[in-house]
Amino acid sequence: MRKRKYEIVEGLCCGTCYYYKQHYVQWGGPNRFSALSYGHCTYPRMKVREPHQTCEHWRARK
Repeated sequence: MRKRKYEIVEGLCCGTCYYYKQHYVQWGGPNRFSALSYGHCTYPRMKVREPHQTCEHWRARK
């Protein structure tokens, strides 16, 4: 099994948005989690998003 490498996403994209919720998988123990390559947006409706995508509802995290 190959392990994927992910980069930190910066800028005005879903990965840095207030409404974006990253998805995780439990991996290698009860308190170890690894980020998946996608998440979901909670505004204006629930939709699947990848961290590099963008939309007109972007809002900075506090």
